[in-house]
Amino acid sequence: MAWDMWLFEHVGAWDYLIRIVVACLCGGLVGLERTKRLKEAGIRTHIIVALGATLIMVVSKYGFSDVMEADASRIASNVITGVSFLGAGVIFVRGGSVKGLTTAASLWAVACLGIAAGAGYYAISLMGMVFIFITLTIFEDGLARYTGNGSILNNMFSWEHAVSAIEVCDGITALDEYAFYNTAIESVDIAGSVSEIGPNAFYNCRNLKRVTLREGLKTIGDFAFG
Repeated sequence: MAWDMWLFEHVGAWDYLIRIVVACLCGGLVGLERTKRLKEAGIRTHIIVALGATLIMVVSKYGFSDVMEADASRIASNVITGVSFLGAGVIFVRGGSVKGLTTAASLWAVACLGIAAGAGYYAISLMGMVFIFITLTIFEDGLARYTGNGSILNNMFSWEHAVSAIEVCDGITALDEYAFYNTAIESVDIAGSVSEIGPNAFYNCRNLKRVTLREGLKTIGDFAFG
């Protein structure tokens, strides 16, 4: 019996498809969380990494039956090395701070999930995905929330360099001049209780990519987002 027929009979094309789907699901969910935080490596990158790792694992495990004493782990082990170089591409050093370590770690982790899925360990892949997603969503390093009752934020953020996302919650009524001046924030979510954003409130925030405003906002000062 030809090898490809034996492979189809004993492993089955559907089993390969399931492994690919599980890998894409694991990488996609982790990538979705990274995309929502506007990170450099998002859902597409994570899916491709997980999918590629799965394909390499399948080939490594089943593709060398004609070689005597073939080590199925040798090709798969190089996935880790390759993803390490990919992860280095999303790490940025700016001044005294380092950004992108969590995204690089998530890329490495989804590669591991892909290897597990490619080897047929679906339960391990799914459980690993759940724990990675929980870690990324619950332990929100880089997110600052500001609350208050009739409060005005006034230049209180300039020293918090590690924070990349800000949520101004209900109760804050205004952002004063230079409230978040010259910071490394990337995302801002401003509640509907804020009616005024003062001049230069986000001036020189060069990394700012997304700002969410609400209907309660009435006044935006000069160069507020300059």
